[in-house]
Amino acid sequence: MTIAVAGITGFRNRGVEALVLPVLAFLRERRPAQSITVLTWSPDYDQQRITWPEVALQSTAFRRFGASAPPRPRHVRFRHAIRTLLRRGPEQPGAAGLIDPTLARQLRGHRLLIVTGGDVYSSEYGHESLLYYLSLIHTAAREGLIVVLLGHTVGRFNDPAQEQAWRSAVAHVSLLTTRDRLSYHYLEQIDALAERTEICADVAFALPPAHRVPNLGLAEAGLPVLALAISAGLHRWCSLSALEHQQTWARLLEVAVTQWGLAVLLIPHVHEPYGDDRTMATVLHRATGFHPAVTVAAEDLSAAEYKRLIGGCEMLVAERMHAAIAGLSTLVPTALVAYSLKAQALAAMAYAGLTPSPERMVISADSLCYPSSFEATLHSLWQSRQQSRFALQRNLPELQRLAQANFTHLEALLRGADL
Repeated sequence: MTIAVAGITGFRNRGVEALVLPVLAFLRERRPAQSITVLTWSPDYDQQRITWPEVALQSTAFRRFGASAPPRPRHVRFRHAIRTLLRRGPEQPGAAGLIDPTLARQLRGHRLLIVTGGDVYSSEYGHESLLYYLSLIHTAAREGLIVVLLGHTVGRFNDPAQEQAWRSAVAHVSLLTTRDRLSYHYLEQIDALAERTEICADVAFALPPAHRVPNLGLAEAGLPVLALAISAGLHRWCSLSALEHQQTWARLLEVAVTQWGLAVLLIPHVHEPYGDDRTMATVLHRATGFHPAVTVAAEDLSAAEYKRLIGGCEMLVAERMHAAIAGLSTLVPTALVAYSLKAQALAAMAYAGLTPSPERMVISADSLCYPSSFEATLHSLWQSRQQSRFALQRNLPELQRLAQANFTHLEALLRGADL
């Protein structure tokens, strides 16, 4: 085997699928003789999306942090993290403690490791998560692999030890592409860039929509369609409880169909057992009495198929980042419900030049605590959606160019390494 692709939680998360497939398509086109190993949580499931003989899928160990724990509000988790940090003291595990023997065995015989993008190199998902993803870098470097981080939002780090842990790991990275300018400027400020760091866009902008999708009967309804990509687990990363999150969306759904006169398409972008968006979508649909203007796209659709469905809607409101990218890249006015800076960074690029500012398309997840204000914000964005679409039409060509730039930089590295 020559090239390994890692950092993959599995294609039940369609965002992961949207990141991985363009990378594999590029490698197969430019390096058809190379063998590729994809290290994933769910090789049996993912195999239905990858049928190419030169791509082997292997199961990888992954600490599924917080999957079985009861959700806690962010401020509670923050206090716990501070107390843990004080008990632990300033000392952090060195590189030797971040070498994963199982991963090391899987990587032997490969020459290059690609860690696919996201916001995993941050403090957002907890200390254990950050250490896991740093271990990918350290283990690959110990085994002599070239390390590439493709399409990442990096930071913020909420304590100096984590910042230093990133700085230690990134010294082993040959190529880092950020998916936004904010990441680059942040790393520049804290002196924590890789030797070669490039500003790009999310790789998922390069995923083409599917040619065909199921007929959900939306066109026959004759109503404008609002798509909602609601995360079953968003409350874990903001001040909302699970019940508050559900109640706010149930109220919004009722208002959309009874007062605004819209059809609503619910897009369950993640089907993972610890955060299955299909469950949330069904609960919300049931709360409307299974209103005929509401449709749940609950089939086991691919990322490209969901992208095609979203592309046929008038507007999208997304708590899932890669569902949002599916909307933006098909010129659908998309509002991003945000719990971290990655949404602001994406909006700054997608809605550059929008009046009064691109930030109007970003809604704080904490604002869902105030349902009336949330509804008013969404109604305002719905009414001004054409203005948002014009901004996307101006900016999408540059976003697509920046997404392809990930592969331009990767190609240059592969040539330099004689791969």
